Amino acid sequence: RCIDKSIFLMSCINKSVRDGKVQYAFSMQTIRIKDKHSHDLLEKIKALYTQTKFHCLFAILNLFLDPATKTTLENVEEVSSSTASRFFANHTNKMYREFASVLSEWQLCILWLLYNNANRRGRRAHIALKVDLTSIEKTGVKLPFVHLFNKIFGIHILVLHAHVGHVSFPLAFRIYLGKGTTTQVKLALKMLKDFPPEMWPSRTVVLADAGFGAKEFIRGCKKLGFDRTIVGIRKDRKLTTGRKICEARRGERVRLHDMREIELTVSSARIKREGKYKTHYTVSTFKASGKWLKRRYRMRWLIESFFQSVKYDFGLNETRLRTEMGIKMWIYYTFLSYSLAMLERAKEGLRTEIRYKLTMERAARQVAELIIGEWLLA
Repeated sequence: RCIDKSIFLMSCINKSVRDGKVQYAFSMQTIRIKDKHSHDLLEKIKALYTQTKFHCLFAILNLFLDPATKTTLENVEEVSSSTASRFFANHTNKMYREFASVLSEWQLCILWLLYNNANRRGRRAHIALKVDLTSIEKTGVKLPFVHLFNKIFGIHILVLHAHVGHVSFPLAFRIYLGKGTTTQVKLALKMLKDFPPEMWPSRTVVLADAGFGAKEFIRGCKKLGFDRTIVGIRKDRKLTTGRKICEARRGERVRLHDMREIELTVSSARIKREGKYKTHYTVSTFKASGKWLKRRYRMRWLIESFFQSVKYDFGLNETRLRTEMGIKMWIYYTFLSYSLAMLERAKEGLRTEIRYKLTMERAARQVAELIIGEWLLA
């Protein structure tokens, strides 16, 4: 029986000696891919490329799935760094859209699989859609998308992140281009519009921090059909009664003075950041207890763990390409690598409970070993 790591190659190879030389014959019928979901995704992605780009595709994916190696094109094996750079830059807009569509479709299928699996065990699962912004610091002034924002000079990426239980996937991203361009709120609403509430369970919650606490975002989510939204808000926002948000009781129903048509529920949560506790005030567009809202809003901070992992384990911080399409595809390849590792990490949860039994680093290497083994056989 074959195992699902690169060592399984030995059971797929028949060795013989001819004229004093060792000959190897590969038996494709003995290959058994344990993870059908990852295999199906990679087959769809390979269909987007020509035969000549397969070699480069797997070499680059192996680099992204190796957290122990710095994710720079100088460290890619089997192909040159210039070839790898051209691989990213030569994507067309059509290929970019198709790649994003294939990856998002796969992620949605996995989320629904995990959601249904949790519900079968008698526990009511929740899917949360989180919107947040992260920045990649840069020094070059001629790089695409680079500008100064929040005292950080670099590329600023707005991410739509979904999770169920302990498993999460980045569904989409938009690059914020700074003052005078499309605002963060509008970019967030555009991403949510691409994933309408019809494709989610009725109890799906949209979570965002105080950077999206503007009335435009709350109204926009309502208009799109997301009736369950929890948004961080400044503590000095005024209510119709003349009080401030920080003066309202947890669980109290209130109306903002500049958005009287929507009744909101106030809550707060003390969250430790950088060794200090800070009180974050939130409002929700639906009725719920203050304790439930506090617990649900804490789930939003899981996106910070995602940002740390995708930056420092999967190479998002090492984006050094000088073309707009190259940078966009680099971001999506970090998302692809993270998603494959996350599924590998949660694979046991499909049978028992959704619990982490591997680190993300080890899960990434297991996926890479499987991919490399199949690549060598092909």
